[in-house]
Amino acid sequence: MKVIKNNILVIIMILMVLISIAVYDILPTRLPIHFTLTGTVDGTAPKLGGVSVLCWLWN
Repeated sequence: MKVIKNNILVIIMILMVLISIAVYDILPTRLPIHFTLTGTVDGTAPKLGGVSVLCWLWN
């Protein structure tokens, strides 16, 4: 069971990287990375940094 779970996690990580590569060109130059309680953006990051952080956070 543990091997199946690890395989699923590896597949999810690979999919996240592939999706990030596929949509990279259509992303805005700066990505919102932090929001206030009301939903307004109060922190942004460069495109490459934002994609890297998002992939890292999900792993």
